[in-house]
Amino acid sequence: MNIFKIAVDIITKVMNKDFSLNKELRKTYAKYQFTEEEKTRLEDFILGVIDHYLELEYYLEPYLYKKTKDETKNLLLIAIYLLIYRQENLELVIEEVCKVAVLKNKGVSNFVKRTLRNFSKNRTRDLGNLIAIDRLSIEYSYPLWLVSYLLKDYSYRDVAKILKQEDFKVKNLTKMAIKQLKLEDQKIGLDLWASRESSSLLSDKLKNGKLYAVLDQKKKQKQLKRYLGKMNKKNVKPVLISPLVLQDAIKDDSLDFVLVNAPSSNLVNYEKEKDLKYKLSLSGIKEIVSIQKAVLDEISVLLKVGGEFVYYTNTVNKDENERVIISFLENNPNYKLIKEVSYDNSEVIGYIAYLRKVAWDHYIVFQEII
Repeated sequence: MNIFKIAVDIITKVMNKDFSLNKELRKTYAKYQFTEEEKTRLEDFILGVIDHYLELEYYLEPYLYKKTKDETKNLLLIAIYLLIYRQENLELVIEEVCKVAVLKNKGVSNFVKRTLRNFSKNRTRDLGNLIAIDRLSIEYSYPLWLVSYLLKDYSYRDVAKILKQEDFKVKNLTKMAIKQLKLEDQKIGLDLWASRESSSLLSDKLKNGKLYAVLDQKKKQKQLKRYLGKMNKKNVKPVLISPLVLQDAIKDDSLDFVLVNAPSSNLVNYEKEKDLKYKLSLSGIKEIVSIQKAVLDEISVLLKVGGEFVYYTNTVNKDENERVIISFLENNPNYKLIKEVSYDNSEVIGYIAYLRKVAWDHYIVFQEII
């Protein structure tokens, strides 16, 4: 068992094909027995290279042949990551990676050795020579289209800050979202795409009311049900139903509140799944937005007048945030936006909208009659 070879295999699968990083790691841990030290080092290789992939690739590019295979390139990227980010000894790094390279053939081993020696002799390529948008893409290892996509809504400085993420305080969006709900006893509500945290917090705040924790996966519903039973949260009932067909199961004007942890692109919340930034697509974002809008349409008739509605996501993408809510309000003038929390006003990586259902305005009704 060679952790460098295992790391190369996983990186190649994840970056070249439709493989999930977390699933590949779980499969690897089930197949091999690692010491804690080996596991830590393996994860450092994989997560470090994937997180900095475009940057490391840019540094390595002048030393590669057009026909260099992906496995060889990824082995070199691991080596460069160790040299740049971990400041490891060149000779020790060469010795370790060549143990993998020689398994291919001696020619590959010699190429790897020569490449790393040449790389160490020369200065790292200067990012300052790149045009501004290319520099953002390479420096923070985000696909160029995604950087361009963010720049349509944010300044260059803000995009750099968002991609870097080092200056942000960690904020719990679920707690922030629930904090605004003014719940009293006997209230009835929904928690869409419920989690342990959201259901527990709402249960504590709701006291004698009733919460339906909506999930669209049977496994998650069973897990939440077991957890709530252990925690003695008797006022929460996990239910298995698609949020897209809520009107089939719930009467109009029957709910006091709804909390929606909406599915999103998670842009740029990729700390736990660092490979997702390379797999996101514009068509994927459009599909997410269509689901978000459809769910809000389902909810619109279910709340009572005066009912509270909180919508939140884990993305900075305004197409999934502000514009979804603007579209909803245009189609539902009997809802009022009370408050927004976003990057623009709070520098959070996410978004929260607080809405309330109001009685139809008499003027609007009169205008419709005319």
